[in-house]
Amino acid sequence: MATVLWDILEPLTPKTDSTLGLPLRVRSVTDGAEMVLVPPGGFFMGISPEQIERFISNFPQYADLNSQEVVFEALGRYCGSSRIVYLDAYYVDVYPVTNARYKQFVDATGHRIPQTYVTLAEGKLIRKQGGETTNQELPPWLKLALWDPQSRRFPSGREEYPVTLVNWFDACAYCEWAKKQLPTEAEWEKAARGTDGRLWPWGNNWDPNRCNCSEGGVGDLTSVGLYAAGISPYGCYDMAGNAVEWCANRMGKDRVVRGGGIHGIAPHQLCAWRGSESPDSEGPGFRCVYRISKRSLTLTQT
Repeated sequence: MATVLWDILEPLTPKTDSTLGLPLRVRSVTDGAEMVLVPPGGFFMGISPEQIERFISNFPQYADLNSQEVVFEALGRYCGSSRIVYLDAYYVDVYPVTNARYKQFVDATGHRIPQTYVTLAEGKLIRKQGGETTNQELPPWLKLALWDPQSRRFPSGREEYPVTLVNWFDACAYCEWAKKQLPTEAEWEKAARGTDGRLWPWGNNWDPNRCNCSEGGVGDLTSVGLYAAGISPYGCYDMAGNAVEWCANRMGKDRVVRGGGIHGIAPHQLCAWRGSESPDSEGPGFRCVYRISKRSLTLTQT
């Protein structure tokens, strides 16, 4: 009975959480992704007036009263008011799901490849959105992210880049195959900021060199392990910048996305910043969690 949890997760470290007795790092048996334990307990979700003032202190251009009022209104609206949220323990992927891992999934299941764009015979790129096609020039990073529809492969050399151009249903299908789940936005935010209410995964001082964002000037996705200086308190990479990530929650008719992305500036990279996309939108990436049920804990402790 004690092996039930370990049929899904393989312990990687002998070091365990003192309360639960669970390993701090594991590997998902199905997709091979490394995961880290987020212990149970409360954390500060959203943003408080004091945290907004801390944000403003990073940017002299917001010092005048009118600018401050705009910032207070915008961050309050997009981040939500600060409150303490309590979560049970869970494991979260250290990295976003990569092209290589998503390739395992499509090969094993026959699921469609990431697809927002198709290449015509004459070499033109056509965008498909909402059943319509529009002939438009694509940004370079999107051209580089396209999978080949014949070989069903991602571009050479981008094995460890985050998979993108997947919709919410694609992400859910991957999670089901991997025996994991999409994170709720509370699970995503706690993994990004820990329990001390920090603004960005690395702390309270904005630094565009700690994530792949607009101000960093890269202009393309990067390998998921590149920004070691920007990891979260739990050791998760790319919780700011790189690919925007799907979450499980609804926002009206849309689904919540988190993470800021490569085009986001400092406010968008806040751990508390909330965005949304139609679940049919093929653009974001994602990472997975594995929720530790009380039954799982009972079985592992017997």
